[in-house]
Amino acid sequence: MKRALLLVILFFVTNSILFSQNRFLTSSATPGELYLSSTWYIIYDPYVGPPYLDSVYKAAFHITENGKKISIPYNVEIIRSTIPMGSYMEPFYILSDATPGVVYMKCHYYKNNYEHTSLWVSFDYGKNWIHREENIGNIGYRERIFENIIYKVHNRNMFKSENYGESFDFHFTFPPPYSIGGFGYQECEFFGFGKTYFDLQYTNDCAESFTVIPIGEEFIYGCVSGICPNVYRGGLPGEVYVSSWFSGVSV
Repeated sequence: MKRALLLVILFFVTNSILFSQNRFLTSSATPGELYLSSTWYIIYDPYVGPPYLDSVYKAAFHITENGKKISIPYNVEIIRSTIPMGSYMEPFYILSDATPGVVYMKCHYYKNNYEHTSLWVSFDYGKNWIHREENIGNIGYRERIFENIIYKVHNRNMFKSENYGESFDFHFTFPPPYSIGGFGYQECEFFGFGKTYFDLQYTNDCAESFTVIPIGEEFIYGCVSGICPNVYRGGLPGEVYVSSWFSGVSV
């Protein structure tokens, strides 16, 4: 017998809440439309033997019709050799906007021995990208279902941009021990995990007060190899999906 870690999806209902984290896949406000940031295609020669890695390209994908159609509006390998390093967008964490065609990219990297985070925005479905800002450290960005609004989170402080990330203004501070997590459909509606991931914490008054929604410890394992419990919004108000490793037994 040995211990195994399994992935499960849990379903919780709260009051109209929405969540967004560092992810490589995001949905837009348009039904059936998704954006993906990832590597794409591996070529191999079947006459040489087992498949071997030939080319892996970092790209941004535009997916429509619920996955039936996919296009690659941005391929970093095409421009990498012609544009100076640091002046082009390297696909990383992608976020969407309620504005048709608007998508954001959070890029995380090391420069001069320090962590850096930069924010980029595209107004043409991910084809062309405009650099918005660069900060030292791992800065969080959060999307919302409203047009032209994006949030920045750092050291429990939340900042809000109403001009597609061109500038940010201080919004409010989350008090400990509550965490900054997802967003609801109203201005002051937010939620996050508890310190040990065993509960969801919900506020609809910009962190003035909180409601704690317990999650059974048998469903939540914690972080494994840097992968931690995550929360995903459902398709209807009040739907929240939680993914987590949990400890199981297999032969």
